[in-house]
Amino acid sequence: RLFDARADARRHHPRRRSAVAPLPQPRLEHGAGRRRRHQECFQQLLPGCEIFLDVDDLKNIGELEAYIGRSQVVLCFLSRGYLRSTNCLREIRAALEMGKPLVLVHEADPDKGGGTLAELRSECPEELRADIFDAGWPMVVWHRIAAFQHVSLKVIAEALLLKTPKYEGEDELPLCIPGEIRADGLAFPKPVVLWASTLNDGARGLADAVAAAVPDGISITDAPPSCLFSLPRSSRPSRISSLLSSLPRRARREGGGEATHMLLY
Repeated sequence: RLFDARADARRHHPRRRSAVAPLPQPRLEHGAGRRRRHQECFQQLLPGCEIFLDVDDLKNIGELEAYIGRSQVVLCFLSRGYLRSTNCLREIRAALEMGKPLVLVHEADPDKGGGTLAELRSECPEELRADIFDAGWPMVVWHRIAAFQHVSLKVIAEALLLKTPKYEGEDELPLCIPGEIRADGLAFPKPVVLWASTLNDGARGLADAVAAAVPDGISITDAPPSCLFSLPRSSRPSRISSLLSSLPRRARREGGGEATHMLLY
């Protein structure tokens, strides 16, 4: 459950805006089974890196702290039971005591041993919660859909590289993976007005993020499309009728125009 990037990083030069380049001989300590999948991902995207898988390579459990001491960055894969494990807590405590920066990877899928951050936090000893969850460490959700998983891997790679001497003092490294979907290559053939209902908690924030990612391509409205109001009451599903009755006919619009799309968050 640890991804340890060793300090010998000066000879590695990542290609910005082109590909994720080799990391400085990182070590990855995970459990068995699906953890090997993570190992494969890093080996494919970070050629030349050395991956340490604890179930295969750890010869002496008493050397856990020594591995942390030889590491530059510690990656913690947060899943159920991780923060209840005696040896995992040894690793975390050693990293914090030695001043090693953490990168947190959140397994959110309950079918894969994950949980909500609140659930995982509740498993953590109280004296460590602030140091792990509230210290501002980079946090990334682990995805399994390829396009989203690439984002997870890039965030991890960037966080690790920023802690190497080569990139000390930099705030970000705009890495990319060849063939990935990039927002700067997306465009709409005609203007899009996105409806984000005020009754759909979180929809407005997500809509604003989408609009920011596609400059000049999307405008946001809080006003439901007029076609919903024109539906005969007898043909409206009860939930639609309830929704419309709680919405004003005139609501705040940004950019003008009738909604062409609805965001269901």
